[in-house]
Amino acid sequence: GDVYKRQVYYAVGTHPMSAADEPLATVDQLQVISKNPKMIGIGETGLDYFYTEKTKNTQIESFIVHIEAARKTKLPLIIHSRSADNDMIKILKEEYLKPSDSSSFLSSEKENNENPNNTVIKKRFRILYLIKIMKTLQA
Repeated sequence: GDVYKRQVYYAVGTHPMSAADEPLATVDQLQVISKNPKMIGIGETGLDYFYTEKTKNTQIESFIVHIEAARKTKLPLIIHSRSADNDMIKILKEEYLKPSDSSSFLSSEKENNENPNNTVIKKRFRILYLIKIMKTLQA
């Protein structure tokens, strides 16, 4: 019991595949929740057009709320991105442009090497970029 209470931490966010089914979180709600010392991140949030492109606008709206909450709370932003790299790059450049030494990656090594915007992202974003590639799940 007590051992687990000391060792368990959490992050809060709306997964992009659930964004259309869940009430839209607000920046204020995420800030209030983040005051718990066990909360260590905002997310998993982001964009996933693989199965849910029809909810693209809702995903983008939710993602921007989470970016703002991460910026205000100074907590790491945990990002999910699948089949949405161009929108992901655009939104991060517009909404989360902050100097940092941390790195992020696109969905494949090929896209990392071919995308000129990736250099900007590698140098400027303080994020934990979680990648889920369908091919590896199907293997």
